[in-house]
Amino acid sequence: MAASMAASRMGGAAEAGGVPQADEEQEMNDGNNDEKEDLYEVVVNHEEQYSMWPVGKEIPAGWKTAGKRGNRKECGDYIESVWTDMRPLSLRERMEADAGAPSTRNEA
Repeated sequence: MAASMAASRMGGAAEAGGVPQADEEQEMNDGNNDEKEDLYEVVVNHEEQYSMWPVGKEIPAGWKTAGKRGNRKECGDYIESVWTDMRPLSLRERMEADAGAPSTRNEA
């Protein structure tokens, strides 16, 4: 009941740019099933933070390719295997300097 009350108070938030509901997501996904699988490339910034970017789109300033290209799952698996420390490089280096430890800079 609380969920239906919240939905009625939102007054069709999905149509107004809110989060789509499961049935709307299914409709959107059904329309994409006939399209070929999108290709992505893995990109990395100066802080050694990774992301994936659609092939063919200009890579944003501050990012460069990391040498991996594939579908969303392949790129996600690659990122998961190489980006093992979520801390930005500058934070890792500052923490290592404070602790007197050797650098963990990734030379990828």
